[in-house]
Amino acid sequence: MPPLDWSMVQSGLLCLVLPGFGIAAIVMAISALGIRSERQRVTAASIALMAAMLVGNWLRDLVPLLEFDTGWRSLVWVTLAAALSEAIMVNAFRGTTPSRWISCIIIVSAILFSAAITPWDFAIAPLHIKVARPGECGLLALIIVLDWTTFNFLCQQKYGDFVASCVATLWGGFAAAVLVLAHSARFADLAILLSCIVSGIGTVCMLTRQRPNHFFAGPSVLIPGLMLVGALDTYSNVPLASFALVAVSPGFLALLHWKKLAAWSETHIKTLLLISSIPGLIAVGLAIRAEM
Repeated sequence: MPPLDWSMVQSGLLCLVLPGFGIAAIVMAISALGIRSERQRVTAASIALMAAMLVGNWLRDLVPLLEFDTGWRSLVWVTLAAALSEAIMVNAFRGTTPSRWISCIIIVSAILFSAAITPWDFAIAPLHIKVARPGECGLLALIIVLDWTTFNFLCQQKYGDFVASCVATLWGGFAAAVLVLAHSARFADLAILLSCIVSGIGTVCMLTRQRPNHFFAGPSVLIPGLMLVGALDTYSNVPLASFALVAVSPGFLALLHWKKLAAWSETHIKTLLLISSIPGLIAVGLAIRAEM
């Protein structure tokens, strides 16, 4: 095993952990002091996610924002669009629009976002890159809908927003672990950045007794997208099952009955976190076994 490169650790702390956690926490702290409306606080959480994502991506030079293309180059833009669309949806529609229309908005958004993430350029793709087929795009859309709906349901419960923040933070960690084992540092850094952002928002909200509520569209799009592009464009022996298991980790909670999930979000928080971590733990174990 090669010696630990402390310069890389320092770079990660300064360019990923600090801007991700710090900027998100600062924005949420300002909102706690100056914003009283719950809907405006939802917008503040989305702004915190977008600002920290942009700064972290710029400092680490992860995804070129001026190169517009489907595939991994669209990941940051799609994440920002998801966060913005959720803020608009909550402020404009929630409370006045039936839940079935909210579900329709989520489904349509998921299809559009998955189409942007999926690499479609069959003609000029290098031979070593396995270009996605329409089936992968449809599967990604289904996973985004499942994860987003699970977070959306959790956020409606008494302590569900805290549970959702913890689940999303762990989710980013599992994604980063699998992507590191798949030899994709760029994608792993994006997952770490997202995990730091979510933990920053969740920590400040917990300390100030805010309810961050609906800002989980970004993670619901980015992590499955990272898993898709990581599976298609990596040089490793990590099995597809590892990428798939991480992608559906939050949706794994949907295996519980919705009423049980609602009750357990108040009384069995540790159990919910453990259940949501099972796919991620299995995925990391499979990846480690494949790379040994």
